[in-house]
Amino acid sequence: MRFRKLDEKTICCMLSEEDLTDNDITIEDFIHNRDNVQYFLEEIIETAREEVGFEASGPMLSIQIMAMYPEGVMITFSDNPKGMTNAIKAGLAQVKGEVDDAEWIEAGSFSVPKKPHAQKKVENAEKLIAVFEFSSMDTIFSFVKNTSVRSGLDSSLYKEEKTGKYYMTLIKTRMSEERYRVLIATAMEFGNFIADTRLQYAQLEEHCCCMIKEKAVNTLKKISAI
Repeated sequence: MRFRKLDEKTICCMLSEEDLTDNDITIEDFIHNRDNVQYFLEEIIETAREEVGFEASGPMLSIQIMAMYPEGVMITFSDNPKGMTNAIKAGLAQVKGEVDDAEWIEAGSFSVPKKPHAQKKVENAEKLIAVFEFSSMDTIFSFVKNTSVRSGLDSSLYKEEKTGKYYMTLIKTRMSEERYRVLIATAMEFGNFIADTRLQYAQLEEHCCCMIKEKAVNTLKKISAI
């Protein structure tokens, strides 16, 4: 595994075929956003902190993944979405052979510890997650008033003190996928869709203030009805 810093907010990680094989990860896992990839990406970010001092200043990370045959996979992390243009340029430069090997920093041995299979199955079974950004509490109340969902859903509400923005996680548990899609479509009318990965969810828990930990949608519905 090698790292290359594009700027203060953006870093590239090059994974060789051997890195992927050692951690039982395939290109298809990235394409289909499988659960083992989420845990794998979290470990890469932690390694980036330890090896090259990469620190995300905000609650959300933009992630770009590029297959770099025959080298492996290049993953770019940035907490500045506008900076992802640099990531695309970096990928093209790598493909064209315009990047000097000296620009990459070799990390130490890397292997993601395996989660017990049974535990992982329980944690991830039938769960989908979406994260939305809202500009104010008024828009959040407008959203919850316009959805009839009350069961089969886990939801939490966070606030980033630095920007004053609000983030809501919507996690499908027992509801049908059709009802969940309707819920997501409604949320898109009032907020900005940020991500559908557990990685961003972990970033929220680390960097934001949790206002409502569980059943946020139902709790806000009750408040709005008062």
